[in-house]
Amino acid sequence: MEQKWETSFNPEVQKEIEELVHELQFSLVKSRFAEWRDSEDRDLLTGLWILNTYQYPDLDFEKLNAEMHQIYFEVWTSFKNDLQPYDQVRIINNVLFNTLRFSANTKNFHSPANSMLSSVLDSKKGESYQSLCNLSSGR
Repeated sequence: MEQKWETSFNPEVQKEIEELVHELQFSLVKSRFAEWRDSEDRDLLTGLWILNTYQYPDLDFEKLNAEMHQIYFEVWTSFKNDLQPYDQVRIINNVLFNTLRFSANTKNFHSPANSMLSSVLDSKKGESYQSLCNLSSGR
């Protein structure tokens, strides 16, 4: 289909092919989600990877997993024994927002990429709690 799309100069044919590809991708994502939902091990990272494959069909799970493990390692090395939950959250926030430099995408808040883990890891920008609060309050 990709070759047909590339060689066709008819915009209607190209549009039909694009719609068919999106339908196939969406169907595949729904099927993968159903399998994930019904499995014994509903690993959240796997669910996020499945969601990301709708937008990025060639996304490699192992690459995503390695990036998340690196973030986990950064947080883990900052933890100390017997921290209270509040202090644990402070350390996680410090690693994410100061050490790793993640931030809110305030210029393009409504971008679907803000909810795509792979995009957030690449750009280090995504939705933020403050942005969500501002949106819900009408600011």
